[in-house]
Amino acid sequence: MFKTEVYYVYVIYGIVLSCIFTGVAGLLGSKYVLKIAPADSMRPEGPKAGRKILIESITWLWRSLSFSNKMVVRNTLRNKKRFLFIVFSIALTYGITMTPFQMENSIEKMFSIQYGTYHRMDYNISFNSPMPNSVITELGSLTTAHHIEPKIEVQLQVQTKEDSKAVSIIGIPMNTQMFEFYNRRNQTIDLPKEGILLTEGLSKELNIKEGDFISLRSYTLGTEAYKVEVKGIVKQYLGSNGYMSLEYFEELLSLQGYITGVYVNSSVDPWLTLSE
Repeated sequence: MFKTEVYYVYVIYGIVLSCIFTGVAGLLGSKYVLKIAPADSMRPEGPKAGRKILIESITWLWRSLSFSNKMVVRNTLRNKKRFLFIVFSIALTYGITMTPFQMENSIEKMFSIQYGTYHRMDYNISFNSPMPNSVITELGSLTTAHHIEPKIEVQLQVQTKEDSKAVSIIGIPMNTQMFEFYNRRNQTIDLPKEGILLTEGLSKELNIKEGDFISLRSYTLGTEAYKVEVKGIVKQYLGSNGYMSLEYFEELLSLQGYITGVYVNSSVDPWLTLSE
């Protein structure tokens, strides 16, 4: 299912950028050293002037520290910039190391919620062309599925006053068992009888809020624009969609009695088997 491809142009970009940054860093670092006269460079560097640090004024605490701990504290507080730089570098290194592990966990969690909570179907079947509702009965007699739900899925242009985007709008039964919708407060909401539910990502991209009216335009079914009220914003981690009740969507598109696909939940068998 997944194909890994190496993009050599990005490898070259990475090498070139690494050479540029390391070269500049080396030049800047050696600029001061190159100005030192050879005789001066052979002398050991003189110790910096020292003074009491703040913690030394807390007598009982300072006396409780061992000699090595006192040296660590002194060096830390007398070289604050170096100390902060080292702490930042270690934190950055740790972050870079841990990010891939956290991404793996987050992706696994995202898929688990998307296809275990929000979408509960085992199979998503789309037809090449709209078919009559009677096809559900035929599929039920040919398969081991224990639940089949019809759907109308059409690519429509979602338009607002400022922007637009083509997304799949899906019509499903009011009493659907294949979907569960959650709003931004993580509360379950029902599919409205009229109107549309939009996914959170789509609403942010087009700046759409609950209660707004949007236009849906189809370039395949005709040029008529359908005015629809946004009844809610729902969570969805993968993809951008709109959801309507099947009856309302049928009436809107004048597709009464026809569906474009089905959602299937299989029975005990792990695979959907068709009889010969």
